[in-house]
Amino acid sequence: MTTALLTRPVQREHAHRRQLVFAWSALVFVALLLVGLVPLMRFVPPPSPGSDAQTIAAQYRDHLTGVRCGAVLCIVGVSLLAVWGAVIAARTRRTEGAVPVLTYAQLISTAIATLIAVVIFVVWATAAFRPEQVSPETTRTLNDLGWFLFLFDTPPFMLWLAVIGMSILLNRSEHRLFPRWAGYFALWIALLQAPPLGIVFFKTGPFAFNGLFAFWTTLFSFLAFVLVMTVLLINDITHELQEAD
Repeated sequence: MTTALLTRPVQREHAHRRQLVFAWSALVFVALLLVGLVPLMRFVPPPSPGSDAQTIAAQYRDHLTGVRCGAVLCIVGVSLLAVWGAVIAARTRRTEGAVPVLTYAQLISTAIATLIAVVIFVVWATAAFRPEQVSPETTRTLNDLGWFLFLFDTPPFMLWLAVIGMSILLNRSEHRLFPRWAGYFALWIALLQAPPLGIVFFKTGPFAFNGLFAFWTTLFSFLAFVLVMTVLLINDITHELQEAD
C-alpha cells in the first residue's frame, strides 16, 4: 500500500511531462506547416482559382521538388494536431461530470480535423507525383480539390473550437484550467472559420480560396488560436508541476 501511494505522485509527474511534450508539439506543427506551405510549396499566397490549367500545371512542374518536400513536412506537422488536441481534451475532462460529452466531442472533432488535414497534403502530393505525364486539367482539378479540402470543409474545425470554448466557459470547478476569455476567444475563432464556405461560389474576390476572408483570415486566425492555447496549456501544466514539487 505504501509503495502504491509513493508511486502515485511519480505517475502524475510523468503524465504531466507527457502532456507538456504534446503541448509543445503544436509549435512544431506551426513551424512545419509554414515552412512547407511558404518557401517550399510556394502556396502562400495561393494560386488564383481563375488561373487556367496550363498556369497551374506549370507551377507544379517548375517547383516539383519543393511541392513534394513541402507536402512531406506538412503532413508530418498536421499529424501532431491529434496529440495536441488530446492534451486539451485531457485537461478539460477534469471539469466535466460522470458523462463527459464535451470531451468526447473534442476527441471526435480532433480525429476528423486531423484526418482532413492529412488528406489535403495527400491530394497535393498526388498532383505533384507525375504532372508532366497527365493533362494540365487533371493537375488543376487535383489542385482545386486540395484547396477545397484545405478551406471548404471547415465545419469540423469550427465544431472543435466551439466545443473547446464551451468546455472552458462551462467550467465550474474550483481549479480553473484556462481563463474565461480563452473560451470566448475560441468561440470567436470558430466563427472566423466560416467564410471559406463561400469559395464554392466565387473564383475572385475576398471569398475566393485565395481571398482575404476565405484564406488569410481563416488560416492565420486558426494559427493564432493554436499559439494562444499552446501558451495557456504550457503555463497550466508547468504550474501544476511546480505545485507538485
